Amino acid sequence: MNFRLNKPLNILYLASFLFAIHLALTSFVNSSFLGQHINSSTVGILFTIGSVLAILALLQMPRILNRFGEYKTILTLVSLGGLSLFGLATISSPNLLIAIFVIYFAVNSLIFFSLDILIENYSDDETTGGTRGLFLTSMNIAWVLSPMIAGFIIVKMGFTGIYIVSLLAMVPLFFLLFNKFKKYKDPEYVHAPFKKTFLRLIENKNILKVFHANFTLQFFYSWMVIYTPIYLNQVIGFPWDKIGIIFTIMLIPFVILEIPLGRIADKWLGEKELMTAGFIIMTLATGTIAFIGAPKLLLWALILFTTRIGASMVEIMTETYFFKQVDGEDVDLISFFRNASPLAYIIAPLLATVFLLIFPFKSLFIALAIIVALGLISSLTLKDTQ
Repeated sequence: MNFRLNKPLNILYLASFLFAIHLALTSFVNSSFLGQHINSSTVGILFTIGSVLAILALLQMPRILNRFGEYKTILTLVSLGGLSLFGLATISSPNLLIAIFVIYFAVNSLIFFSLDILIENYSDDETTGGTRGLFLTSMNIAWVLSPMIAGFIIVKMGFTGIYIVSLLAMVPLFFLLFNKFKKYKDPEYVHAPFKKTFLRLIENKNILKVFHANFTLQFFYSWMVIYTPIYLNQVIGFPWDKIGIIFTIMLIPFVILEIPLGRIADKWLGEKELMTAGFIIMTLATGTIAFIGAPKLLLWALILFTTRIGASMVEIMTETYFFKQVDGEDVDLISFFRNASPLAYIIAPLLATVFLLIFPFKSLFIALAIIVALGLISSLTLKDTQ
């Protein structure tokens, strides 16, 4: 592919990479960082509060975009994210840190949504799989690189260093968007009442099914992101530098699989078969985690790598399927689709908090495997686009 920085989609791939660098560096340490200030078993509640805030804001995004435009909105969100990172790096008051984290967590969902809008407006339906594959891969390269870097930074500089380095990644993101999208022309964004949008979702059975599949995937991510670092560090006994290596290996499938899978979905197979295979792999591999107790780096890397083979298949297929059904003006439906992540971060931590009061930590992964298996209900009954 001829990569030229004056092509809007290529600019957005680079912007997505920069956004993901900062997001990935913080994501796998946020729960442990917060655990220094509150009980680890209740950390999930903060993710729930941040997710509620994100959902409320996402529901207002069509109105915000119509009033201020995409350009001003995304620059404001990136600035707010940067200020939040500065606060997390420099403030020591637990109560203030908690408030800043909730804002930071919500803002990330809004930035991701705004990048979605830009990419959808520059995309064609015929190449949705390839475009979404490149978008996700540009982000996933950052996710693969970040855990090992994060482990090194924590050992040398502690959690403060993570948030400082993440802030540094947000600076070029701001200026890239500032310089390249000054002349962006907004479409007329659809701002339908919540009830009308919900009815559209219910009436279109296939969009409803792909929403459920996406929610199941986001539920998987939320439990994994919040509780796997704590489990590996506090239960299994891995130091942070080793956890960084494990997570780097774990995330490789997202980089090597999503572009070819997206193109396969565009040209040959439909999304249904690959999505179903992904859910089966995720279910089996996630359930296996509960039965591994030894701190063997390669074993843990292999089993977590396998979970992400399945997750990468589900991720690119849900993205491809959904964005073949909508256009850039359908902000209400895109907002609903992106609400799957904060919604998962509301429900999953609350369930996990109650679950951990009754069952041992390792049982969390058996429960997660059962929940992931429910995604098959939607994938098996989905109407293929091929």
